[in-house]
Amino acid sequence: MGKLVKRCRGMIVLVAAVLVGVGMLNQVQTPTAQAQATSSYKALKNVPKKMRGTWYHYFKGRGLYQLVIKKHHLREGFVKDGLYSLPSLTIHKLGRKHKRTVYAFNSKTHPADGPSYATYVKKIKGKKRHVLIEPQQDATLKPTVFTHFKPKKEYFTALSVEKQFA
Repeated sequence: MGKLVKRCRGMIVLVAAVLVGVGMLNQVQTPTAQAQATSSYKALKNVPKKMRGTWYHYFKGRGLYQLVIKKHHLREGFVKDGLYSLPSLTIHKLGRKHKRTVYAFNSKTHPADGPSYATYVKKIKGKKRHVLIEPQQDATLKPTVFTHFKPKKEYFTALSVEKQFA
């Protein structure tokens, strides 16, 4: 009986050692997996062509919001109030594998948070349209949709689209 108990203890110690070893091996591999999952961050000299142009969003109670994106310039604001120009524009491309790429616009002279947008294809009135989506800081708010045409109502995307952003 004594030999059987010693063998069982030996097997239990061996199994525990193997499990601990496998667990440590997984911890060693985790930083590599995290390195692959981290987001890429790249400064751009120009705004991508697919994002350039005049974009609109209708805010209920406020009116039409206009966004003008040019090669090195961004202006935005409510049409009735006039547009604000973002000086010394810097563009950053943020992306992760299997996620939607987001372009962040900031000012060198005004380091406050600037807007960020992603391109998306949305079906509006039965027609597929290329739109810009502005991700929201609050997870309960739907992403805002900017279109090339002047909308007469608000357009948003589903909250599930928000999960596709980097």
